[in-house]
Amino acid sequence: MDISRPATPEIVASLVTPSSAVGVIIVGDLAYLATVGDGLILVDISDPLAPVIFGSHATTGNAVGIDVSHGFVYIADNYSG
Repeated sequence: MDISRPATPEIVASLVTPSSAVGVIIVGDLAYLATVGDGLILVDISDPLAPVIFGSHATTGNAVGIDVSHGFVYIADNYSG
């Protein structure tokens, strides 16, 4: 979303993911998505008008939360912690 005019935010791009995203962390040009059913999805957002999925990692259950710190991704998974 373009929020340069806070009173009238505008959607400038969207991305269809294999399952619902329940959490997102942005670090630089990467968006890390925690998704229900597909675990971690990595999205290249270097071009905000054309986000691209470029990687993923399945978890054993449903990802319900996410954080990134010191080069590691931490995923809260409702079945596996």
